[in-house]
Amino acid sequence: MVVQSRPHARSVEVPDSPYCRGTMQSTHDNEEMEGVLILSIAMRRTLLVLLIFSAGIASYNWNLFRVADPSFFAQTNADSEELILDGILHGENGTPMIGRYNRLIDISPGIERKLYVDRDTSGEFRRYTSQFGMQYYFFFHFSKYVSRDYRVMQLVASALMAAVVCGFFVGIASISTDTLGLAFALPLLISPWVAAFAANLYWVEFTWFLPALIALLMGGRAYLSLRWFALLCILMFASFLLRLLSGYEFASTVVLASFVFLLLHGLRERVSAWRILALVVAVGCISLLAFATAVMLHARVIGPDMASGLGQVTEVAAKRLSAKYCDEACIKAACATEFEGAKSAEEKTGICVGRLRASLSASVYKMIPRYLLMQHFVPWIDYFSDMSEEKKSEISALAHELKIAIVSHSMQGVVRIAVGMNRSLIVSIASAGISVLAFLAFNLAVFHTLVKRRSSLSAVTLASFLCSASWFVLAKGHSYIHTHIDFVLWYLLYIPLGLASIVDSKCRLSANWGEKPAEVSSGKLPLGSL
Repeated sequence: MVVQSRPHARSVEVPDSPYCRGTMQSTHDNEEMEGVLILSIAMRRTLLVLLIFSAGIASYNWNLFRVADPSFFAQTNADSEELILDGILHGENGTPMIGRYNRLIDISPGIERKLYVDRDTSGEFRRYTSQFGMQYYFFFHFSKYVSRDYRVMQLVASALMAAVVCGFFVGIASISTDTLGLAFALPLLISPWVAAFAANLYWVEFTWFLPALIALLMGGRAYLSLRWFALLCILMFASFLLRLLSGYEFASTVVLASFVFLLLHGLRERVSAWRILALVVAVGCISLLAFATAVMLHARVIGPDMASGLGQVTEVAAKRLSAKYCDEACIKAACATEFEGAKSAEEKTGICVGRLRASLSASVYKMIPRYLLMQHFVPWIDYFSDMSEEKKSEISALAHELKIAIVSHSMQGVVRIAVGMNRSLIVSIASAGISVLAFLAFNLAVFHTLVKRRSSLSAVTLASFLCSASWFVLAKGHSYIHTHIDFVLWYLLYIPLGLASIVDSKCRLSANWGEKPAEVSSGKLPLGSL
């Protein structure tokens, strides 16, 4: 009779740290203890998922934790949401289509939802032709068959974004630890930027993160099985198409963010560089196929025929690239069309022409430094300042005067400006300055960690910085104008991975992110298999 020796007990140690717990033992000699341990981990993770989901809805839909200033939370991109709400109003009595009414009144920030509740359809309705409007069709049918209350629709959008954050937690925790999963999820839960966009019916923020989430949850299996690779390709195509049909904004960052997790899984599975490149290229081709499909569907909807529709799509794209693709006539035509029939149309068109001309001629080398000066990075800090539109205009005018004084070497002018500032203005500038300095300090901490610890987590964090910044360069026309929007791209996925890297460097939780889960040695945490 052959007697097989039992495997030795295997211990897993977690180093002492303010972020980590003590020592955990797992042994094959006691299957019952191992089963209890697995059940305990599963129950803890389930509880954390429920907490993240609840916290996400509370933060995204009601700003319950007050991470963002109420005016910033309520008014940010409310004008974009008007495209959905006005479209629903128009669809109730006519053909469903995304767009807005050119009402002959001054629309103050936040009044768009009241106009929807009052069923105000005054003015001429103009179709929004810059995208297909998939989110509009979803919410139009939702309002028709489920609930017309815009607050219920916002709750649905918030719940979908909260579910995506839960998915990221589960995916990161499965290949490392719950601690790193929480470190990744935390910035998405308490960011004023993420909270301000999550419930917006136009932006449907969860669609930005969906391709990256699919890559995180399925990328590891795709390297090991053709069946999983095929399923990954199908889901990636569907998620890219959903995003592009809901808007072309941030397309480069959305696609590149999915590459980040494909790279991570490739490093973990220790596959060859060629296999990683092959999977990335395959997903890249799928994104191009989704883009072509979205453009054709978009063109078919907005034009009387495919050719004229494609012409309109090309014209919209030109406005977001550079002056090479949109000359002076193109600029004036685009702005005139935008404000035709609106109140103060001539004045608004003149402002639009100036801003669009400046955006298309701006240097790409100035865009990333511009977006490193990040406002609203620190949660809760906006409560100490007045960030109303009037105050922002006052600060902008003051900055312009200060720039002129500095350029002209007028110390007297600088002193005059400093003495003339009131307390409210000083507090507002200080609050904005703290956020800017905090983000710069965060970047220094992240890159110090990347240099100090060269691991697969460091590699994907660096890659995430590049993917977040890609839109600022590739779509500089959009980024130059939309500084009240595009800062949110740092959360896709640079800031979450950056914080995870910092926590990892303190805890040393992922010393073997580049190894397969089975290859665990003493002093390292086991990585769960996807």
